Amino acid sequence: MPFEILDSFRPEMSSDWISEIEKIIKQLEKSKINSIFSPTDPDLKDRKQLAISYNVLMQAHLRRFLCLIDSMELMWNNERLLPCTMMGRSCMESAAMPMLINTTLEKCINTKDFNRAVHWIASHILLVRTDLQGSGFDDIKLKKIHINDAIKVVEDLVSGYTRAYDLLSEFLHPNSFGVFCSFCSYSSEAGKNTFLDSQAIEGKTIANCISSLISVPVFGRPGVGSKI
Repeated sequence: MPFEILDSFRPEMSSDWISEIEKIIKQLEKSKINSIFSPTDPDLKDRKQLAISYNVLMQAHLRRFLCLIDSMELMWNNERLLPCTMMGRSCMESAAMPMLINTTLEKCINTKDFNRAVHWIASHILLVRTDLQGSGFDDIKLKKIHINDAIKVVEDLVSGYTRAYDLLSEFLHPNSFGVFCSFCSYSSEAGKNTFLDSQAIEGKTIANCISSLISVPVFGRPGVGSKI
């Protein structure tokens, strides 16, 4: 289901770049696979098993990302811009995580430090090898990855990604002025507050909503799977 440029949007939209985004989404759809066979207790020190685990991880992230994009399109095409923007912010997070994974693994692979790559993907991502704790990599700890660390990795390649993410975060928090300005219209002449069921279709609202689509080309960047 594509993002439709509804009649109510046309006066506020001057670019057709959204069609380019659709092309990337279609390419991502084609990269989906239905299943991957892997042993129940994989030995990640085997390069082949490491590659399998990496592909499982990337396919899971792909499905999550496309699910969010599909939900975003659904909200967009029904003129529900607030939930669309919420889905878009989640898309930015979902695109940032694979970028962090690929960037970290690429550094290990380029220096042929495959043992470090094994440790990182096992302890940070799959969380299946707690016995790797204390294996000599004192700077790698078994812990969750903070999403802001992933966002910063994208910022190094896509200037403005962090600012867009931060602005959307502030706008979407229910303690922000965005709640009032999105769902309440005040007329100073009439001294009247009129409440809305959804955000008004206007340029700024649309810009907030579709700014998160920068996540699509970010997610579409090549991974490091072929190098493992």
